[in-house]
Amino acid sequence: MRDAMPYLRGEVSGKIVAITLDDGYRDNVEQALPILKDLGFSATCYVVSGRVGTQNTWDDEAATVHQPLMDWGQVSEWITEGMEIGAHTRTHARLKLCGRPQIDEEIRGSKEDLEAALGVAITQFAYPYGSWDERVAQATAIAGFEAAVTTDRGRAPVGSSLFALPRLNMKGGRAWRNLLSTCVKWP
Repeated sequence: MRDAMPYLRGEVSGKIVAITLDDGYRDNVEQALPILKDLGFSATCYVVSGRVGTQNTWDDEAATVHQPLMDWGQVSEWITEGMEIGAHTRTHARLKLCGRPQIDEEIRGSKEDLEAALGVAITQFAYPYGSWDERVAQATAIAGFEAAVTTDRGRAPVGSSLFALPRLNMKGGRAWRNLLSTCVKWP
């Protein structure tokens, strides 16, 4: 996302794809990182700061198997290898359903946690479950983030709201077809 920001702000023109990964799963560093490095790509991984080194317990109702999350050493490795870390709240909360104090605590708190642990500026945010509204977007901007991504499907043309950026979901068997069909339609 850091590399996409000049394009999104209209400071640079051209085509760019930003690779983002949600939740901070351990397989991001174990499997995706070597592939990204081999291809010369970078990516932003959005980490749930209060769950680093544990599992995706926020999926208890839907998941039959819990997936391990990166520990702090692996999060640091991600950064050392040229990748970016973004915030994804402290607990993977459905922000649209929260009151303003909890929204602020989840968003601002995740940024503070990550910056304190990693010693780098955290400028990017992803809304868990894609749960956001104008209150949540405003709190994200006030917390000092440069941009936030949603789960809304689409491309982000120049002039898009930096706190409501759409993405393409690459999960499942149709992932590459979705990406290629979108890229082919680029002007």
